[in-house]
Amino acid sequence: MSQTTKSWTKWVNAAFWIAVLGVAVYLIVLNIGVVSNVVIVLLGFGAVVLVHEFGHFITAKLGGIKVEAFSICMPPTLLGIRRTRSGFKFRFLPTFLHKQEEELTEEEDEATEYRIGVFPFGGYVKLLGQEDTGPVKQVDDPRSFVRKSVPIRMAVIAAGVIFNVISAAIIFMIVFLVGINLTPPVVGSVVPRSPAAQAGLQPGDEFIEINGKSKALDFSDIVIAAALSGSDEKVPVTVRRADDSQFETTLVAQNLGRTVREFGIVEPQCLTIARIDDPDTLQKRTGLLPGDKVVSINGAKVDRYWQFDQIVAKTLTPTVQIAAERKTADGVRTIETSLPLDWAAALNGEVPSDTDLGNVYSLVPRLRVMGIRSEEDADALLKDVEHLKPGDIIVAAGDVEYPTYKELREITTDHEGQALSIQVLRSDANGVEQKVTVTVTPRRPPGEDRVIIGFVPVLDAQHAVVAKAIATGGSPTALDIPRGAKIVSVNGKAVASFFDIITEVQRWQEIGRAHV
Repeated sequence: MSQTTKSWTKWVNAAFWIAVLGVAVYLIVLNIGVVSNVVIVLLGFGAVVLVHEFGHFITAKLGGIKVEAFSICMPPTLLGIRRTRSGFKFRFLPTFLHKQEEELTEEEDEATEYRIGVFPFGGYVKLLGQEDTGPVKQVDDPRSFVRKSVPIRMAVIAAGVIFNVISAAIIFMIVFLVGINLTPPVVGSVVPRSPAAQAGLQPGDEFIEINGKSKALDFSDIVIAAALSGSDEKVPVTVRRADDSQFETTLVAQNLGRTVREFGIVEPQCLTIARIDDPDTLQKRTGLLPGDKVVSINGAKVDRYWQFDQIVAKTLTPTVQIAAERKTADGVRTIETSLPLDWAAALNGEVPSDTDLGNVYSLVPRLRVMGIRSEEDADALLKDVEHLKPGDIIVAAGDVEYPTYKELREITTDHEGQALSIQVLRSDANGVEQKVTVTVTPRRPPGEDRVIIGFVPVLDAQHAVVAKAIATGGSPTALDIPRGAKIVSVNGKAVASFFDIITEVQRWQEIGRAHV
């Protein structure tokens, strides 16, 4: 093959690998979430391999074996560095850009070349006279691996595993010295109608014994006990309440819509606002910033999230008052803000029956649009004349007036890929409500198993308008209240919202039966 042809081949190979790299970067950008997880795994695996190879490297050096190359990552080589008396010598993409193997001076040949490969899968060490594949080359150089004594060769081979063991021991010592944060075995919240709810567990309850284990418990012990329990197996637990009282009970794990069985216990949360990608939007909407710590709600001090959750659950107003501490360069500031309360449209987000709908004394409020999933989702999912907007109140979907969340889910599924007319009440700048008709096309997003429109529905608790009256556990039949009816009074007391209805019913429960 002529020199010109060889040179041309080298450049073609270089162009090919550059193109591959470009495609890889493009795919990484498109799938950045998945790729980030893969990169973390590769970095961890690469670190293990690198420590292993470093063990071979340093032992070979100490044993007088010539190390021709030590590479971080795998070939093809991106960069090669060799130290000489005159300085450092660099090689960039040597396999592709050099016309032929370079002649090394005696000084360069004596030095180890340190390489960085293209593929981040670990690394390797190249020893003189050692071949991993094919017949072993006979090298007369006394620094050759094959010319060294058996003990030295055994030490070089064993050094990789030994260094892995030593590094693992060092990491464990550092972890135990510094410590790691583990979630305590405390009930953050309880999934309605779950085994935990049936056993009477409450937010703030602390597990002090699970299936006979009582030492060094954390929240993972709760999850594991449920996942590994047998069918209908009663798992004995001992729980301590916030008032220091204790009680024993048993939990039978169930499949609550996930791949593993669980008790229906949600891990505890903290009162510090989490870090997010767009803190400016968070501050604009709530007045809070990542790192702020909530210290009171509606004037009541809180130091646990479950306390915060309980106060919210008992709040019968459209908003709550939040006070949070923010660390600044001048000290700690107290930030006060008011946040709206939204009622979930259904228990656990699932509605197998009407009894799973969010309701007030068996009265189901209308649905309201809390927000669009995201601008991207709106563009991809809401192919309508005029997009739905936060605050819209749904008064009709298709042929169904005042649909409940269960009915809206069924209508949405039935209209997959088809135009669906939705009528909403929308307030203008002066607060005047007007009826607006929106046409949407329900779609099934990639990677999801549900057909969606692309908005987050909540209950319209701000108005005392009934979407549907349902039969609940407290009543075998539904109240005779038609769809769209507006509740104007409870026991003669005027009401304007479901907050007012709850307040009046609770006020009269101790006296007698409330009449709507």
